[in-house]
Amino acid sequence: MTTKWKILEKYDFELLAGEPKIMPDGDYSYYQYLNKRWQETGKNVLCQEFLLQEYKGVSIIQEPSGGCGVFSVALQNILQPQHHFIGELDDDCMSQLRHCMSDYPNTTVNKEDAHETLVVAPEDIYVCDFPFFTLIQHSNGKWRKEMERMVAHKPKAIIITDGSSCRWHFTVPNLIARGYNVTNDRESYASVFSDYFEEHYGYRVTAMAYHGTCFYIKIEPCGQEIKPIKYKKIVAGEGYKGLKPIKIN
Repeated sequence: MTTKWKILEKYDFELLAGEPKIMPDGDYSYYQYLNKRWQETGKNVLCQEFLLQEYKGVSIIQEPSGGCGVFSVALQNILQPQHHFIGELDDDCMSQLRHCMSDYPNTTVNKEDAHETLVVAPEDIYVCDFPFFTLIQHSNGKWRKEMERMVAHKPKAIIITDGSSCRWHFTVPNLIARGYNVTNDRESYASVFSDYFEEHYGYRVTAMAYHGTCFYIKIEPCGQEIKPIKYKKIVAGEGYKGLKPIKIN
């Protein structure tokens, strides 16, 4: 059974039948998440669109975790890059990626582990949907080597998915206990995130899009003209604008 979808209300996306898997952490697999919570995925796409629309025509982008390809198709149409490298480790997702990206000749899909292969070559933009990434987890060492490799290539921008928004009321006291100046306002997270990344990597937050379960954060090199951080909140009920099912074959 194949399902047809629309991304950003205009781009075609086709999802092959896939078997839901029990993940080691008990979370949804890609296929489960997309079918059970597609509006959340739609909100994620709207976040990416907000952060990346100014980079149309960029030379090279890398997406270390392609999943089912919703982001990949969206990135192709938002950015229209010259080259788009996608990595993925799961076999079902690899089949799905090769299927949905077959109409994009500028795309290379490889089976690979992002921990080992991310940033072996310089790219202009990295779009990183790292599992369980948060500022607290990162300060404890998670995904640190990968981040160091990325910034060493001095990309124009790095997009980071951060799951802190999901349990923000629990995250706030934990951040405060670690010395971060945050409030119940989710937008306060961008400033402390920016301070941390400027100190450790020479990158700062320039934009953040978010909703109830995720932050999407854009960091760019320091040294450019300093402008206020741009924000966009995706509200409940807007997910269909990013992704919606059309029909089943």
